[in-house]
Amino acid sequence: MLSIILRVAVAIYYFNSNDNVLVIDNQMSLPLEKDANHLWKMIGNRDGYNTIARNIIVFGQIGQQPWKLPSIPPPLYPIFLAICYSIFGFNIFGFFLPHIVLDSINSLLVLFLGQRIFNNRIGIIASLFYALNPHFIISSVQLGTETLYLFLLLSLFLILQKLLLKPSKKYFIATGIIMALAALCRSVFLVFMPFIFIWLIIVFYSESRKALIFIPIIFLCFLLIYGVWVIRNYLVFHEILFSIDYSSAWNANRPGDSNEEFKYIHEYKSQKLAFFNLVKDNPRRYFNLCMARLKTFLFKPCVDGVSTRHKIVSSFIFFTIYPLGYLGLYQALREKNKMALLVLLFIIPTVILHVLTIVDGELRYRLPIELFILIFASSGLRAVLDFVKLKKRTKVYTTNQFYKQR
Repeated sequence: MLSIILRVAVAIYYFNSNDNVLVIDNQMSLPLEKDANHLWKMIGNRDGYNTIARNIIVFGQIGQQPWKLPSIPPPLYPIFLAICYSIFGFNIFGFFLPHIVLDSINSLLVLFLGQRIFNNRIGIIASLFYALNPHFIISSVQLGTETLYLFLLLSLFLILQKLLLKPSKKYFIATGIIMALAALCRSVFLVFMPFIFIWLIIVFYSESRKALIFIPIIFLCFLLIYGVWVIRNYLVFHEILFSIDYSSAWNANRPGDSNEEFKYIHEYKSQKLAFFNLVKDNPRRYFNLCMARLKTFLFKPCVDGVSTRHKIVSSFIFFTIYPLGYLGLYQALREKNKMALLVLLFIIPTVILHVLTIVDGELRYRLPIELFILIFASSGLRAVLDFVKLKKRTKVYTTNQFYKQR
């Protein structure tokens, strides 16, 4: 309930920033003028999702324009939007209401995951951290894949935790289905997939070797769902593509000179080939860009150019939650917590991929990592409090012994 109240309050704040906020003429295009700051914060430059969702409803086609199919993001989020708009209509509430409900469910999933990994107290603290975290509150009222992707990640980790306790066929099937949906929501998930299989082999080899024979079921279920997207891409683009959203990587690394940029695009015809050849031709420049992204992704609480209030809140979260999270993760790894190992295997490839390709101006790509850091921060906070209590007890005991000896 707290999660819903906070997210509704933020959305109302944006609504009240300007009178011209509602779309009531059954048109899909929302007013995105940059002077309408409330809508720009909620939608930003991601209105392409709206266009694709509209074309799914009107033309039954996944593309930004009904007469041609340019590079587009993975399809699950636009399909999700299309379903929401079909139910609630073509207005701003069409994405606002489902996102808030879904993100409130995420608060509950954080509670359940914290309880499964640690205990009830840690789960409650983690859920409160999530519900109160401004980063997740704001992302829940924005047009973007974050809320849906976090829901799928939490669902996957809960299923995998169940799989540890009871290696049942239904959990293997559910794992494969959720993995496919996560990859169809964000292509970055494909990089994490091999690490899931490595983790499953390590876990079941040491505990339940009979369960190893069911691991191919996960891959088969994944292939049956995700394969439809790959086949569709082959029929449209005449090549095997796991993701056709290469524009972000190109835009983040393209040359500063417009003539050079045109040369690459004109010569290689696609942003994918242009990106790879740009890296090959300018390795030092690309290395410097990667190092700058690494610094931003791991060591900056917020990006430049934001408000003072934003800097204060982000800095507080970064310098409190993140250290506690890494402490909790380190402690769990020392205790050989299997879910902690899986979280580490998720963080490492996620960081590496974004450093090699793109770190966006809002650091929203760091949210999936922050989600799990937040859960382990609850454990880290508990460890710090226990350490402080132990120190106090030791001090009291030492003082009592001193007076007894006198």
